[in-house]
Amino acid sequence: MKRPEMECVTNAIHHHSIAQPNKLALAWVNQKGIISEQMNYKELSLAINQMSTFLTHSTPLRCGDKALLLFTKGIDFIVMFLACLQSGIIPIPLKHPHNIKKFRTILTIINECQPQCILSSDPMDTSELCSVPWIKYKDECSNHYFQRPEKYPEIAFLQYTSGSISAPKGVMVSHENLLHNLELIGLYLTNKSSKHIIASWLPHYHDMGLIGAYLASLYHGYTGYYMAPTTFMTNPNAFIQLISDTKATQIQCPNAAYEFMVSQWDGRTVDLSSLNNIVNAAEPVHSATLDKFYETFKSMGLRKEALKPTYGLAEATLFVTQANTPVWMAKDKKISCGFCPDIEMRIVDPQTQIPCDDGTEGEIWLHSPSNALGYYNKPELTEEIFKAKIPGSTKNYLKTGDLGFIEQQQLYITGRIKEIIICNGINIYPQDIEYTVEQFPGIQPHGCVAVSWEEHLETQIVIIAEVTNTHCLPDMEALTQFILQHHNISLFDLVLCSRYTLPKTTSGKMKRLACKQLYKEHSITALKQLKDTLCLNHLVKQDPAQNHKTLYELGVTSLILTQLHGQLIQKISPEYSDHVLVSRLYSMQWSEYQDILNSKSIKERDRLIANWLKRFKKDSKNTHHQIKNDARLNCTVEPSILPACSKNAIHHCLLTGSTGFIGAYLCFNLLKMTNYQLVLLVNAADEPTGLSRVLKNLDQYGLLERCQAMGLGQRVSILCGNLAKEHFGLDPCNWQNLAETIDSIYHNGAMTHYLSRYEVLKPSNVDGTNTMIQLAATHHLKYIHYISTTLIFGWTPKRLLVEDTRNTAFKYVDFGYAESKWVAEQLIWQSEKLGIPIQIYRPAMVTASSENQYTDKDIVARTLVYLLNHQVAIDIPNQISFMPVDQTAEDIIAISLQEHPKHKVYHLAAEYANLPMICRYFSEHYHYTFNYMSLSEFNNHLQQHATEKDLIYPLVSFFNTHYKKIEKMNKKRYCRNNYLEAKKLFQGEQSTAQFHETLDFIMRYLQNNQLIHPASKTPLINKKPAGKKID
Repeated sequence: MKRPEMECVTNAIHHHSIAQPNKLALAWVNQKGIISEQMNYKELSLAINQMSTFLTHSTPLRCGDKALLLFTKGIDFIVMFLACLQSGIIPIPLKHPHNIKKFRTILTIINECQPQCILSSDPMDTSELCSVPWIKYKDECSNHYFQRPEKYPEIAFLQYTSGSISAPKGVMVSHENLLHNLELIGLYLTNKSSKHIIASWLPHYHDMGLIGAYLASLYHGYTGYYMAPTTFMTNPNAFIQLISDTKATQIQCPNAAYEFMVSQWDGRTVDLSSLNNIVNAAEPVHSATLDKFYETFKSMGLRKEALKPTYGLAEATLFVTQANTPVWMAKDKKISCGFCPDIEMRIVDPQTQIPCDDGTEGEIWLHSPSNALGYYNKPELTEEIFKAKIPGSTKNYLKTGDLGFIEQQQLYITGRIKEIIICNGINIYPQDIEYTVEQFPGIQPHGCVAVSWEEHLETQIVIIAEVTNTHCLPDMEALTQFILQHHNISLFDLVLCSRYTLPKTTSGKMKRLACKQLYKEHSITALKQLKDTLCLNHLVKQDPAQNHKTLYELGVTSLILTQLHGQLIQKISPEYSDHVLVSRLYSMQWSEYQDILNSKSIKERDRLIANWLKRFKKDSKNTHHQIKNDARLNCTVEPSILPACSKNAIHHCLLTGSTGFIGAYLCFNLLKMTNYQLVLLVNAADEPTGLSRVLKNLDQYGLLERCQAMGLGQRVSILCGNLAKEHFGLDPCNWQNLAETIDSIYHNGAMTHYLSRYEVLKPSNVDGTNTMIQLAATHHLKYIHYISTTLIFGWTPKRLLVEDTRNTAFKYVDFGYAESKWVAEQLIWQSEKLGIPIQIYRPAMVTASSENQYTDKDIVARTLVYLLNHQVAIDIPNQISFMPVDQTAEDIIAISLQEHPKHKVYHLAAEYANLPMICRYFSEHYHYTFNYMSLSEFNNHLQQHATEKDLIYPLVSFFNTHYKKIEKMNKKRYCRNNYLEAKKLFQGEQSTAQFHETLDFIMRYLQNNQLIHPASKTPLINKKPAGKKID
């Protein structure tokens, strides 16, 4: 039977109700894997018409009105959605919020699109929050005649691409867009086979689930079996069983879901031979995932040619391309996503907007009837994204924001176009810096690249620029001043090189990663090079106002500060050397530094130093008083405040510090060990940037794919905010929304810097903690899990550090980071008096994970690298407590989940060990040799031999200042009774990582990252170490 011309997707369904009335259209599978509801095409057609009658006769909705659709079950939703389309009502599908707290998260969408009503199977009372009325879905409606609208509105439905705290974007999809895309799906994904069967768990409110799983199946007359996303996430094997039972021919999932299915597979006998289209889309497709999925299920009949990497996006309605080759192809670990001849796809240089040659990377631009109308209520963004022009063409192209290349009629996705560098908490766009540099005389056009550089605790910028004439080089001082005038950046290095030095694509686009690798390998022949302290000279030379700023205010890095300190020490009298500590230089004005350094006589130099020290001591005295004042909590609780919920009722938790080392593992374990919705506080300009930072951090430690498999995309939202700002910089509405949504807080965020003064760290570490307590005391009480540190005891010589002590006397704490963490913990303790339930975790030394993941920024890594490379060891019995980061984070989360904890504070410390024991183990098992020396001798070694090439270099002066205090701590030991008692409750007698295993984790990290030299075979031991031998 010939299908009629379509103006709405429901036309096709009514056609199928006549051509194949008894064919199963939809089936809903419950948590037990049993079909609980189903409809054939005749029943579905009738239900759509009845619902259309209900909408047009029993509600105030009219053609062109908008309605929010909030449904929990896919079949109820799809009937309502299709009835809206048929009636000319514009549906806006979103996830049902279930409670008032979560309903607040969609208020931004409601305010933007102004729907006339909310259609739902489960209405809520939200009258106090918004005036939009709810209309309950009815599964039995009148058979009254339904009159189709004479003309459908331009917009068929709104598909929101984001639903988190800041304003999301609604993609306007027309009927023409939808019909065209569904035809493409039929042609290229299903081949319009009448025997096609779809199985899906994807959310009905997500474009991939709505269009790819529901609408495509119904439009082409297929059969679809559906289950709830929660069913899949709790039991992915039930979905695999569904495929086998129904002989499904197509499934579609994001990459992480395939990883999840592999990781959770229970080995049952199933038959997957019916599958001929396994769509992998919505996320970057990884070849390793395809391999693992195939290897896991090939014995179950899975065919490799069924694996189909696919590319699409909501802005193009959904489908763009699919790899339809006999076997999917990989090129340099990049996966082909195929090619669709019915969509004009151009790879365009995003800077020149000129199309690229085959094989050249650029931004993917699309011209197709599937391209959506734009973003709702965002005309400027719509003009920019949906109406891009290629020179010489009048066509409107969609700028996808994705990077890729086409080779042999195959599309390869390479990444996202945004390459933001986070420097000192500020978003730096390298293209802006490069443009500035290229405007300077003598710099080759399109011959500059700016890359991030991690160096000694900070992210800095390296600029490499080609010159037009190697015989007439640009003035470095003038160029540096020019750059720093235009951009507030921490410039680590500026390199000038000849033309054609830097690798580029055939379109002339810089290969950033390749450029950075050349710089890292010292493979660039520099004509001129500027580094470190010179940048500071250029910054202040021509701007008198800069001279009176402190070195901290000028943004001096720890490496530069160490260099400045070294220069100063050489100039001043020995009697002052012990008082001019490197950390104290942060408070010195640049003009003071220059005056001291350039003084013509020793007498004048000493006078200036004495005056500065006098002022510094006065400031320090004031700081001490400030610390004591800051340690007094100034927060109250309203009498009407609601109590904290029980721990098993927690739904939303806030995590700070998720872009750090421990924070990555806390995020991972919260996803793994709870069902919480995670809100991550990230210092970023916008959510995509914040999410990018989180994902990059997880990926750095090998956690990203596992987090994605545990629902990261659905369970994690980004809160753009700053710990140092009042209310994190949120407006009152978003602050109140956050206060009403969050049930529990994991406060891990802090600025960690051993050289910074208390005043510098206070905004993030102290004020941020005050704000966290204020949040916990607003609307309803919230749990606070505070990640503290054993450094709150300072340089205490006390023999046993008992967990329940707090160092309330503020003894032995004398450097900024420890001071700020001491104040923060005192505030947390006081918050308990307000009724806030608290738990405090004090890790000692957090080191490499059991998977050998670590960071070279950690003080332990810096120290061990120096000991191994210089073959020296410190012969002291001080306790060294190394704890693998994954074990530390897992234990913190496990303890936090105990419903009625016996203790409030825990020392996450390992059994006793010391440096001689560590070095002896490295000697016996890795063949390193050491020259054992006292702590005083080691300090002298550092002062004489440490250079900028050593990771420990920025901390040399810190050791010099404090090593005598470290010697007095030789009998200090960590009590960890609370920790071991709590650990036994959830771990039983199961053993944790042994000390030698922890050392192996660290050593493998150092070796894998080439941070240490190969072991020497010549023994250098000149003194018997104090530590006992480790077996």
